[in-house]
Amino acid sequence: MALWNWKPLRGWRVFAGEVGTIVLGILISLLLSQLISRANNRDEANQLVGSMRSELAEDLKRYRINSSALECLDRSLDRLLVATASAPLPADFPPLAHKTSFWTMHTSAWEMARTNPALTELPLETRDAYASLYAILAFKQQDFARTDAEVREVRLLMEAGDAPARRADLRLAALRAQGGVRDLLSDRQDIFDNGRALGIDPGTDRKSLSHASYDIDGPCPFPAGAVR
Repeated sequence: MALWNWKPLRGWRVFAGEVGTIVLGILISLLLSQLISRANNRDEANQLVGSMRSELAEDLKRYRINSSALECLDRSLDRLLVATASAPLPADFPPLAHKTSFWTMHTSAWEMARTNPALTELPLETRDAYASLYAILAFKQQDFARTDAEVREVRLLMEAGDAPARRADLRLAALRAQGGVRDLLSDRQDIFDNGRALGIDPGTDRKSLSHASYDIDGPCPFPAGAVR
């Protein structure tokens, strides 16, 4: 039977050197692993940013198109209030101009990004800027939906006849709708500036949108400059 013969250590200095070499190898391995992980996270963060930028560009273009339609709608409501100030609504008064497209905001890229640890590779202020812009657009989507309901009420009252009591209801509904329209218009430049600060431009070409099913009419039939 073979017996193992214990051999004495060749010295603590040699032993320490061997242990040190092993520890150093482990530390180098861990460092390389961290560097590779960090590089992968940066690549993933760049991909997330690219997806969010594309998504926000689409949402901002929709906002721009809708706000352009709101300008005409504001003039249309202004003319309606002028026409009903002291007289019945004329029979030939045109319908409210420009139906707006109240979009379903895209947020899938943000939903994936906001819980992804790779996003921490971005500076905190950049992460906050993206989160803020998404939050603002989400609130504005709700404002658009509320204003849409108010404008629908005005249209229904316009179609219902022009008894004096109904005319008062019509004017009240028109004022409420116009307030919502103007609130949306007053905030749009700040929203676009927030997008541009992230390098996202809402653009000027409607054809650049990936979906073209927007219920927005052609040129506004109501010229600017209506005064009550």
